[in-house]
Amino acid sequence: MTNHVHLVVVPMHQHSISKTLHDAHTEYSTYFNAKYGFVGHVWQGRADISLMDETYMWNAVRYVERNPVRAGIVQRAEDYPWSSAVAHCQFRDDNLLSDDFPPPGAIKNWAEWLRIDHSEEDKRTIRAHLSTGRPWCTPEVLEKLEELTRRRLRPRQPGRRKKIRAETE
Repeated sequence: MTNHVHLVVVPMHQHSISKTLHDAHTEYSTYFNAKYGFVGHVWQGRADISLMDETYMWNAVRYVERNPVRAGIVQRAEDYPWSSAVAHCQFRDDNLLSDDFPPPGAIKNWAEWLRIDHSEEDKRTIRAHLSTGRPWCTPEVLEKLEELTRRRLRPRQPGRRKKIRAETE
């Protein structure tokens, strides 16, 4: 992609993602600004981050690896040199990818799996979760997350809340 990056990551520690992205931005900004004589931030905005469970992780991986196809950059996902699809289709090794993923035998033919596009509804759902930061998981996992964080993570009904008036006697 020419103007953004997608990552599907499993952090090892609570602040791993934010620290990694901060460090990458700092290093790249230093390099880019020195090379081109600029000053300041290179990337704009914060990362869109959405927690997901394993059920939805597979959808996210396919969505990310198919992105260059949707954008019309390549015909096949594995033809985009900056994509993990190249390694997942076993065309080259990639030290940035986890040795544990995908689990052996999870997907027999990765290239064929990538040819299956998401429905328009699935694409809207993925984009909605990324733009809102709401967890993308099963209702059971969402309930556990709400208990753990003591926060409401489901969307509320749109509009103002109704005022509750105190009963007068």
